[in-house]
Amino acid sequence: MFKSYILILFIIYFLSACLLCQSGRLYNKLAWDIVPLCSNSVNKTLIFNNNNVSMKMTKRRKYIKLCSVACQLATEPCFAFQVNVTNSTSFNAFDVSCYQINDVPDSLYKNVEQNCFIYLATKPVYLNVISWGYLDTPNLPEYGCTPVDNRGVNVYRLNVHDHLPYDFQVFDVWRDQINAGKLVDYLKTTPNGTIVVGRTCDAPWTHIDPALPYLSSVNLDVSGLNERGKWIFVWQQGAYKKTISFINNLYGPITKQFIIFNSGSYV
Repeated sequence: MFKSYILILFIIYFLSACLLCQSGRLYNKLAWDIVPLCSNSVNKTLIFNNNNVSMKMTKRRKYIKLCSVACQLATEPCFAFQVNVTNSTSFNAFDVSCYQINDVPDSLYKNVEQNCFIYLATKPVYLNVISWGYLDTPNLPEYGCTPVDNRGVNVYRLNVHDHLPYDFQVFDVWRDQINAGKLVDYLKTTPNGTIVVGRTCDAPWTHIDPALPYLSSVNLDVSGLNERGKWIFVWQQGAYKKTISFINNLYGPITKQFIIFNSGSYV
């Protein structure tokens, strides 16, 4: 049976770049507004450390490739690797460290000095999700949020391998409680391991009460959502601890960005 492990990360803004290492495997470099992202993951292991290196860009690429090869040859699963370049005690020289990350990389941060680079052994899915309330803007139709077409809870399933959304549904929980039940059915019938992305439009609260017990049981507690409030979530069937959910009852639309990727798989 094929199983996959999916990591959902929330960041402010992101870009990606790719590296083809010597053994032919594709890694993707994470960046934040063209600035690299790094990790202080507690799961990382030092693979090698070279001191007093005369660092040029060509050598930097060399060490990134060496680290990627070492990552793949490691006895433990290597979901990601990271190269750190720091000033050496010698003049005009650098110390280069290669870290293997044996689990999903946590504690991501923006590396303003650009002396650290984290690479993932899969191509991430990048999501930008926006939610609006009725009073947030007079131009809701321009943003795909209209009372006629999208009022309530908007959801779709995500194909992580093909990077494509599918099975888009709108549950107008402002209109009646029937749609609250349909939202629950949609989530319950989502295949195990599948990602669901959701956002609300216009009015998501009025008749959502029947769905509250189930939503709370799968780590989608919206008891704090008010009339005309906003709600954004990314949720995986069967892995509810990974859920990322945002509720905002203040004036103004909310925008959240996510990175989603497989951290490993086996047959």
